[in-house]
Amino acid sequence: MDADALRKAKLAKLIEIEGFDSIEELMEAVFSDAVSPAICVNEDCDFTSYMKGYTVFNADQCDGLPAHYYAKAEPPALTPMQRLEAADRFFAATGADIRHGGTRAYYAEGPDYVQMPPFETFRDAESFAATLGHELTHWMKHGKRLARDFGRKRFGDEGYAVEELVAELGAAFLCADLDLTPEVREDHAAYIATWITVLKNEKRAIFSAAAHAQRAVDYLHGLQPQRTEEQRAAA
Repeated sequence: MDADALRKAKLAKLIEIEGFDSIEELMEAVFSDAVSPAICVNEDCDFTSYMKGYTVFNADQCDGLPAHYYAKAEPPALTPMQRLEAADRFFAATGADIRHGGTRAYYAEGPDYVQMPPFETFRDAESFAATLGHELTHWMKHGKRLARDFGRKRFGDEGYAVEELVAELGAAFLCADLDLTPEVREDHAAYIATWITVLKNEKRAIFSAAAHAQRAVDYLHGLQPQRTEEQRAAA
């Protein structure tokens, strides 16, 4: 696209995308700008991954693009109440031991249960679902599920921070899958401050954490009852 088509006073974003599922995909990405590789979740790859930068623009920053680039998203198929009911069914189908009461949300790894404060103590149902998604991502680290361990020794250390990053990403992925948009919690700033420390120490931390979070979300989806062809057709 001609540079004049870009609207003035707008900035492009430089993004870095990493990960390939095969050596063929890696080589194609290296030598072709037409490929946009995704995050690699296969830790058994026997080759070194390659990071590549792309300068991208939002469609609203450009003039003269084909009409489909400006198409508005269709309204969600489900009402807010239906989405929350779907989230409740999703969480129940995991089979996790979810207990209610107290003032803190946490995952107890030894006895293997998730503790949630009473529903009515949350700002809204979406916030409750996001918090439960966070704790269920922690629940996935148990040895009989994904056996995820970042070497945490004490509260607030690097291993703890990485696990929290994974859990927050997992909650975000789940909310996107369940079409929920909770408000940002006030304690996110403290979480983010910890994540920044991790990311400064390890440039690939975000990619690794995203891969672990996606594994957890995929596992949770795998616990859902399988729908019949008729149900999928009706959906």
